[in-house]
Amino acid sequence: GKSSIVSTLTEDDSVAIGADPGTTEQSQVYTVRGDGIELLRLIDTPGFEQAEEVMDWLTAQSPDVIGRRDAVQNFLDTFSAAGQYQAECRLLKPILAGAAIIYIVGSNHPFRAGYEREMEILRWTGQPRLAIINQGPGDDYTAQWRLALEQFFNIVRVFDAHRGPFEDRMELLSALEAIDERKAKALAKAKQVLQQIDRRRQKKSAEVIAQMLGDM
Repeated sequence: GKSSIVSTLTEDDSVAIGADPGTTEQSQVYTVRGDGIELLRLIDTPGFEQAEEVMDWLTAQSPDVIGRRDAVQNFLDTFSAAGQYQAECRLLKPILAGAAIIYIVGSNHPFRAGYEREMEILRWTGQPRLAIINQGPGDDYTAQWRLALEQFFNIVRVFDAHRGPFEDRMELLSALEAIDERKAKALAKAKQVLQQIDRRRQKKSAEVIAQMLGDM
């Protein structure tokens, strides 16, 4: 559901979405614009493929809490040009360059122990972290995911990428605003512009409906 949420937040139907995990192989930047202004950028990255091995490598560096981010940077420097752990390198590169993290899981898939290693690697980066539980059909493991995610992420939110209303999208931006003070001003501006656009859309929709009723 990761790319589905990126598509929803950016209103970009060109985002590659597949039924199976692993559709995203390269990082792709999508820009959210409003009234001709670039408001924010979302980077759709590959997911983790070898989180256990990466965590073992990081742990072997024996860093203290202060040195954990440097350990992740050393991992990126070591393997980004070596042809190993390419999914992880593409994932971590924008994070270490300053991007906040949006970690997305599906409510219809149960939590597995391997996911804990992914979350721990992300925590080692020290970047602001928002987790989204994307609502999907079938079994619902939301409560189980919450218990795990709340131990690793600043904020956890439930979201429906296909049916979530505009207000839910604004709530995600508000959550990012709350955990990343360095980007709070830009996110507040983005919300303001998007809300103005939404009001204009509603007004236009009402005018179109009124015109149709008049024609009938």
